[in-house]
This record gives sequence, structure tokens and C-alpha cells, in this order.
Amino acid sequence: MLDIDLAAQATVLILPALPGLKQVATVKRGLNLAQAIRFVVESLPVPDRPQAMIRTRSRSLYIAEIEAMYDRLEFARSDDRVRFSLPKS
Repeated sequence: MLDIDLAAQATVLILPALPGLKQVATVKRGLNLAQAIRFVVESLPVPDRPQAMIRTRSRSLYIAEIEAMYDRLEFARSDDRVRFSLPKS
């Protein structure tokens, strides 16, 4: 079972490519975690994705985790429902 609240409030950030290069940029606020994951993978420009981070109240997710969650979950594109596609035991 996943211990992740996909309804948790989330913010999408873009981190600087190199430390000290520039400040962190806020790209999207007011999303839930499922929406934020979908936004990063489906809408964020490819050059920005490696620096993407999703922040929730309890954790920060970087691109490897974001992509892994997106690949593991079936995201419905037409609404905010998320269907779990767990492997059979």
C-alpha cells in the first residue's frame, strides 16, 4: 500500500541548475499532489524537468520520484481522479 496522500496540497518549484546560480522559482501553487505530478510530467517543458521539485507539507519530491509515481499510477487526464495500478502478487 502506498503511504502517499495524493490529495495533499502541493507546490511545483524549479530549482537552480547550479547552486548559487539563481533563486528557486515557484511554477504552480494550489494544486494537490496528483495534479502536481501530472503537471510536471505532462506540461512542464522538458529542459525544466530535471530541476523540478514538488513540495508538500510533509515531503519534497524530486524528478526521479515524480516520474516513478507517475509511471506507477494511472493518471486520468480528464479529471483529478487517480486510479492505482498495483502489480499482482
